[in-house]
Amino acid sequence: MRAICGSLPETQEAEAWVGIRWEVRKKNFVHVVDIQDGRPPVFAREAGSNGPLCVLTLRCPLDEVESFRHRGHPFFVPPWFANLIGVRIDSRTDWDELDEMIIDSYRVCAPKRLVQKFDLSGRGLSTRI
Repeated sequence: MRAICGSLPETQEAEAWVGIRWEVRKKNFVHVVDIQDGRPPVFAREAGSNGPLCVLTLRCPLDEVESFRHRGHPFFVPPWFANLIGVRIDSRTDWDELDEMIIDSYRVCAPKRLVQKFDLSGRGLSTRI
């Protein structure tokens, strides 16, 4: 995740209240958290696990949120933001799909100028947004 997030224009990695987040222009587009022994409880509750488990949250277009809610494992939909989805990371994680979702999350949060810069660079891997 560090490599893909760091390759996107004007992103920064930062410590979050718990875990690590990546942001573009002060907007979080990826947040990674390790759940251990039911902590942090808000993430454990939403992911449905006391751990050990790594989860990440990211943004998606509003019209796609419900489809992730109905897809089930590894996805979940926390209530904190209308366009937020969560992914449980485990041995079955599809890293290609996750890379695409991270790029889409960046596109949701980044200013249009940065999205165009990224897409014109030839590195834009997804066309969902």
